[in-house]
Amino acid sequence: MPLSLCHMKGMFFHRFRRRAGPQARGVKGRTEYPPLSEQLYSDRLQSTFPAGTELFYWSEHRIHTLVNEDLVRWELGKAQGSYSNEIVDFILVHGRKLFAIAAGFDSDRTWLLRAMEFFRKNNIKDSELSAEIGAELRCLERETLTRLDSSLWTFDLAMRICDYQWRALTPVLSTDKANYDFHAKAILPFNIVGTGGMTGAFSIVHKIQIHPDHLKDPCGRFDSDRPDFFAVKQIKPPDAVERERIITSWANEAETLQKMNGEHSNNILRFVTAFTRPDVGSDKSCYLIFEWADSGCLEQLFQENPNPLLTKELVKQAATQLQGLAQALKATHELAQIRHGDVKPDNILRFGATPENIIGTLKIGDWGLAKFHKEATVLRLQNGQQTDTRYGTVMYEPPEVELGEVKLLGRQYDVWSMGCVMLEIIIWLVYGYPSVQQFRVDVKGQYRESVPCYLVEQSRESGMLKGKLQPIVEKWLDYLADEPVCAEDTALGELIRLVRSRLLVVELPPDRGRTLRIEEWEVGESSSEFRMAVRPPTAIGGNLVRSNNLRHRATSTEMANKLDAIMDDEDRPNDYWLRRAELDDVWEFEADPSFAAHTLSSLPKLPKPQAPSRLCQQCRGLDFFGNLVSIKYTMGEMRQRMKKCDLCALLQNTALKNNISPSATETVVFQRDRSWLKMNGNTHPVLSICRGRDSSFRSESVINYGIPELLESGSPAYFLFIRQWLQFCDSSHPGCRASTATQCMPTRVLDVGAIGDAYVSLWEPPSGAKGRYVALSHPWGRGPHFVTDVRNYRQHKDKIPLKDLPATFRDAVLTTRALHVRYLWIDSICIIQGPGGDFDVEAKNMERVFSLAYFVLAASRAYNQFDGFLGPRPRRGHVTLLDRKSPFYICEFIDDFKGDVLDSHLNQRGWVLQEHALARRTVFFANSQTYFECGDGVRCETLTKMSNGLEAFLGDPNFPQIIMSATQGEKIIRLQNLWKRYCTLNFTHDYDRPVAIEGMFASLLAAFKARGSFGVFDEGRDEKTNQPGGLLRRMLLWYRPLGKRPMVSIRFPPGKGAPSWSWMAYIGEIEFLRPKFGNIDWEEVQAPWSGDHAELTGVKDTALRGKVSSITGLGQGLGEGEEGGLFYDISDETWRGVKVQGQVQCVVLGVEKGQEEPGSRIHYFIIVRPAGARAASLDDIELYERVGAGYLPGKYISSSGLEVAIC
Repeated sequence: MPLSLCHMKGMFFHRFRRRAGPQARGVKGRTEYPPLSEQLYSDRLQSTFPAGTELFYWSEHRIHTLVNEDLVRWELGKAQGSYSNEIVDFILVHGRKLFAIAAGFDSDRTWLLRAMEFFRKNNIKDSELSAEIGAELRCLERETLTRLDSSLWTFDLAMRICDYQWRALTPVLSTDKANYDFHAKAILPFNIVGTGGMTGAFSIVHKIQIHPDHLKDPCGRFDSDRPDFFAVKQIKPPDAVERERIITSWANEAETLQKMNGEHSNNILRFVTAFTRPDVGSDKSCYLIFEWADSGCLEQLFQENPNPLLTKELVKQAATQLQGLAQALKATHELAQIRHGDVKPDNILRFGATPENIIGTLKIGDWGLAKFHKEATVLRLQNGQQTDTRYGTVMYEPPEVELGEVKLLGRQYDVWSMGCVMLEIIIWLVYGYPSVQQFRVDVKGQYRESVPCYLVEQSRESGMLKGKLQPIVEKWLDYLADEPVCAEDTALGELIRLVRSRLLVVELPPDRGRTLRIEEWEVGESSSEFRMAVRPPTAIGGNLVRSNNLRHRATSTEMANKLDAIMDDEDRPNDYWLRRAELDDVWEFEADPSFAAHTLSSLPKLPKPQAPSRLCQQCRGLDFFGNLVSIKYTMGEMRQRMKKCDLCALLQNTALKNNISPSATETVVFQRDRSWLKMNGNTHPVLSICRGRDSSFRSESVINYGIPELLESGSPAYFLFIRQWLQFCDSSHPGCRASTATQCMPTRVLDVGAIGDAYVSLWEPPSGAKGRYVALSHPWGRGPHFVTDVRNYRQHKDKIPLKDLPATFRDAVLTTRALHVRYLWIDSICIIQGPGGDFDVEAKNMERVFSLAYFVLAASRAYNQFDGFLGPRPRRGHVTLLDRKSPFYICEFIDDFKGDVLDSHLNQRGWVLQEHALARRTVFFANSQTYFECGDGVRCETLTKMSNGLEAFLGDPNFPQIIMSATQGEKIIRLQNLWKRYCTLNFTHDYDRPVAIEGMFASLLAAFKARGSFGVFDEGRDEKTNQPGGLLRRMLLWYRPLGKRPMVSIRFPPGKGAPSWSWMAYIGEIEFLRPKFGNIDWEEVQAPWSGDHAELTGVKDTALRGKVSSITGLGQGLGEGEEGGLFYDISDETWRGVKVQGQVQCVVLGVEKGQEEPGSRIHYFIIVRPAGARAASLDDIELYERVGAGYLPGKYISSSGLEVAIC
């Protein structure tokens, strides 16, 4: 909260060691004062402006309180000769500053009396002295002093006092004055805070403090919340040519800000004043003073929060600020008749951001390009005027900037710019800052310099030009509209519709005389010169009205009104502010005190609480249990104290581990969020807080139970801990257990025996036998591998010495025994490997093996069969603190399921994706700790509970039931993402790619009630319309991503393989083309399973049939503004917008809907070519093979012709 004026004064004076007042002392019954020159010296204040200077001055208030009648008479009484009451009255009424100047300059009281009599005689008064330059204002000048009384003022004395006078002439600034013109030697009451400011193209901004006595606010701009800091912006012309324009821009900004502050908008930057002042050795410099943006600007918001956690609170905060910005523009346009001219993220400043409100208050700043419009645009043009303000930032400029000789830069300029800014804010909310950067790159395209979000097209017939939104911007809007969080009846959906239909619209509103309707442009003699053809608005009764048949850009009033309506959430759906997708890729952390307390109480022995850690004085004063806990230290402070303070050491190491600069001045802020500490406003925890099971804590505490040091891996207490997870899930989550009626045993399992047994054996249960078993998910790693083959099969059935098992298998046996389960399934032992084995048969049973297991053990920390997973774990750093004599702990944050498990070496193995998805429950043995995953989420050994909507898909105990209630579009995207992930995984034998997900694929087909094979799904024809369904065709539109290596065809053993239309035939990463949902007419293709084939084996059974077309007319590339791409699978011919040589053939799968001619609508297809040596024909149909995928406007694709079979 801003400091009060009184507090501000105290803070400022303390900084400069100011005395409280003149120190009178008694001498023989009389009151004596120290010499005024001494008091003035001790009360001097320092100014560090301009940067690099140290000047001293006296505050206005201090001079008036110090120079009082008693002190004046005391000083003059020390002079030789008497003084009159008239001279005292003159000093008190007209000469306090003069008296301070003379007394501070020379301690000789006799000379002081003579100087004051000189000032009175020559009518030189304080009111005439000023740091300003003006006809009625002056300062003490050497020539004047020596001319009036050369006996009193020698040349040297006059020169020195003229230099000394500036200490008393420090100006008092006022918000009711637009600008000042200061003398070169004027001392300004500023202190620069820090070492510099933010440099722009033509300016530098410093953060300053203004002495409270030297700022008056009669306009009431800072009545309730005077800022602690201000910004002073120095305009710095780059050269003499630009100087006049920049100076004009400064004067314009000062005038604009002065006028705008009269509107008292909360979203307009508050202005103090402006001034000019010659710098040493340079021309006069121009400055502006306004409130300091303590949280930076909108662009910094994006940068500091690159991946914001999307919550309904954040969406509402963003919409509230957009509403405020729109109201600010409405005020500038309608009330002040001003256009800003350069609305962009760098010019939208940010105030008062907190961890709870990372956006803060947004305010429009940088009014240097603003234009004051006393008349509306069309009326100015009729009067022969033009808008001559220089263009703003290119990307945010509207189409009317390129109109040539007639510049229609009206107030709708800002509306278009606001639409661009609003779109970037939505992209940031939904996708994050990297996507904002990608959007800007996409808009820029192939150009080196920035380009706007529109393009201008020339008519081939008439030569006229028309503006339109860039297709890539339209596509980004489409992407956003497809997101569940941006559904039409949500706040984000309303914002997208506003941007698309009312803000980023080329057509200008012709009503109310605001502007002309832009009809078309024509090219002049020079190709760079545009002329505009306009149609004047229709006049009815003296009023200008618009044509009703045209969509036009909103006015600022209409924009503000629409945002007001968006903020009105009455009668809206409950999820209006945020509608999450069924699967949301955000990790949530929560405490479960009941389960944690029960688990800890079941453990027989826990480490004794350690003695309290060493703390510095600052850390001893911290309270971790208040409502708003925040720790703010610099890296230098923590580094200085860490040798004697364990908490500072932990905080310092945590900051460094999270990529905080080690610079001593770098500030780090830790905020408590329940049982975790987060850093610098990020959403992810960096430290954990826990308490022991016997702690007596405040009733309002939300700190979870926990143990600072993990249990010894493999100890009895450790296995007892894991049993608590299983027992809790058994009793609380019936959906996580396999039905005992269907819990059939695999073909073979290991009988692990009892604890202490030296042997295990391979057992083949009777067919249909039911029982409990555990399955192991593990990496094979380097050889030689421990396996069962035809040579040792009988020996393994007899017995296997426990000591002969590799460490990973031995640990699995020990864990299975400790968790009271008799049987264990390990693929390399329970499937007969090699020649004569039954791998091909048993691989098809993987779905049943993992889905029916009591639980799965995942050796996430192992790299091979020999590593094991019960070894020691890294010690967890922590400190012990006390609250009301009860210990609690600040610990390293180690709950990283994604890093420890999902990104582990084990999970890069292709077979493991299926094992993870089909398992009902899994215990993951990671390097840092152990995790347990079931349908209720992920539980950590630290007793934290985690959940993630997206990853819950693979953790679903009834995979893939969790996504079946999602929309069709959501389901398709999740399937595509699953295959994209699978294609990045590794195999010992790449030809296992189709087999390693066979069980998972079967589960997906059953859940979707679809047919299919080789990773492709087909739900058949639409039941309502009988039109071809989109699922098959969308799953066929995979392609090799740009920049990735060409795919490699897999060499399959005889009798195995995959058709060319399936990604299973290749090694390499894939992506999917994603035509807009609900906006495609799908073409007829015949899938191989649409007949009566029971199983797909040979070429005939795997052929996909469709009609082939030719791609032509691409020799010169696409036309301007057109979109398209060809993506080849196994070559480097991938193309996007460049020339293509030779014939290209395709099979069209879908065509974009619309009222346009088919030639302009996007067609989606797979690229094919004759199969050549693979086969000549199939049932008299020519054989082709797929070589890529793509999309193009229909005019480049010939009509469908010959039917072919794609094998």
